[in-house]
Amino acid sequence: VDQKSHGDKSNNFGIRPLPNLDFKIIAANTLIGINAGTNTDSTFSLFHNPKIEALENELKELRHKLFTANTPEQKKEIRANDETLRKQISVLLNQDENEQNVAGQFAAWNPYNNGTHANFFDKEVMFGLNSGFDIVIGNPPYIKEYTHKSAFDGLRTSHYYKGKMDLWYFFACKNLEITKKKTGILTFIATNNWTTNTGASKMRDKILKETTIEKLLDFGSYMIFESADIQTSVMMFRNDDNNDNYNFDFRRLVGNKLTFDDALNLITKTQTSNTEFLSPKISKNDLNGKTLTFSNNALDDVLSKMQKKGNLNLTKNEVANGIHPHYDYVNKATQSVLGSDFSVGQGIFVLSEDEKANLDLNEQELEIIKPYFTTEQLRKWFGKKENTEWIIYTGSTFKDAANIKPYPNIKKHLDQFQNVITSDNKPYGLHRARNEYFFKGEKIIALRKCVGEPIFTYTDFDCYVSATFYVIKSERIDLKYLTAVLNSKLVAFWLKNKGKMQGQNYQLDKEPLLDIPLFKPAENQQQPFINTLDKILADKKAGNDTSALEREIDVLVYGLYGLSEDEIKIIEGK
Repeated sequence: VDQKSHGDKSNNFGIRPLPNLDFKIIAANTLIGINAGTNTDSTFSLFHNPKIEALENELKELRHKLFTANTPEQKKEIRANDETLRKQISVLLNQDENEQNVAGQFAAWNPYNNGTHANFFDKEVMFGLNSGFDIVIGNPPYIKEYTHKSAFDGLRTSHYYKGKMDLWYFFACKNLEITKKKTGILTFIATNNWTTNTGASKMRDKILKETTIEKLLDFGSYMIFESADIQTSVMMFRNDDNNDNYNFDFRRLVGNKLTFDDALNLITKTQTSNTEFLSPKISKNDLNGKTLTFSNNALDDVLSKMQKKGNLNLTKNEVANGIHPHYDYVNKATQSVLGSDFSVGQGIFVLSEDEKANLDLNEQELEIIKPYFTTEQLRKWFGKKENTEWIIYTGSTFKDAANIKPYPNIKKHLDQFQNVITSDNKPYGLHRARNEYFFKGEKIIALRKCVGEPIFTYTDFDCYVSATFYVIKSERIDLKYLTAVLNSKLVAFWLKNKGKMQGQNYQLDKEPLLDIPLFKPAENQQQPFINTLDKILADKKAGNDTSALEREIDVLVYGLYGLSEDEIKIIEGK
């Protein structure tokens, strides 16, 4: 390794052996500190006890010798002395009631046993580092709590914990803590949705307040990992909070059918039709508590104009997710539990017309069977009233099995599936029934994941939907007017640049919907939108082409926000 040989064979031709690195390679749970106990954010120092401090210094000196030891005999002797010192430190720790948990962890960890891992991590104990690492680099595990609850055990007391988060957000926050102040760099490759995901809000706040973003490389719809359908980005943060109103290197791939060459072009900063290179500004005060979206200057001007023009935002009380049955139909996994008497697609909480008829429901039972709608009926602008499925609409009160007694046929039906019903409100309640107010009467239904363009559907009939959708109901604004605006190219432009995207697909979660800067004009100014929407709905119902009417809506919305011809060209990609 960069050495020239000389001398004779007995002296290894003058080539020095490599240093002993085995005890420098540690496998550990970096999310848990050595003295975490019930507080995962606690810190630890061996040096609060003078006796331990002396032994720790002796241990450091011993390991320095091991680093350059040349013979097996030297290594064996040093490791034996190392074990003795660790036992002595553990004894001293055990004498302190507050440190007995630490003593057990410290004693159980052997830096020379490469076949196991430590259930804690401490940069001082393991590496003798007080200041932190120069570089932390990695590909953290991507795990949602609802898919793997046990992965979050021991972490829920941390101030970094948040519902709907991904485990890798923890790694980003905790690993930033162990980098050197001012100069330490954290570089991860991880999912690209942390900039807008609700569960990543605490991570975003930490990055904005405590770090300088050096680089972000967003690979868009190109799948870096062939074995996983995950959209990724490479991020580089410096542990330096003395920075504000700065610009950083932001690169992203755009378009579909991206290739490995496109990914290489992004890394090497080669300009092509599929690469975009920006230099966004980070202003901590402006971005604190908000999602992060980045665009070029021309786009920013239009988005800023929309933001200033907006005089109304939807509230949390006006937007709700659809129903979570947990198990609407039998799938392959549940069939394997239920047995061959059951078929994939058979209704559990969601019934077909035939299944509903075969249950022979009485009048009282029919009251809790509600019309269930899917993308088959709910399209952009228009929703068909004729549903083909029905949902057993049972709320949290049906967690009490006694409440199913007035519904004997429904009970008999659901009893067949008790081995697979995992609802929080089992045995007979839906997992999340939601507030029924949102499913009745006039409303707008937004498809959560949209390919190509956002999809908002106006309905004025009872319409129960799954969590595939969000539902908008407001008493503050005419819903026909709102449907027209939401389905416009201008709002699609906003959502593409300021909302949540998965590659080229829109993800209309609650937060992006609440952030749209809506403009509510006087009622007489709303009427042209309403009239045009009525024509679109009538033509959609008749199966006629509505593209000319949709264009009318776009022109009306451009005028509403006072856009110039050049700004319209930007929105329409011209």
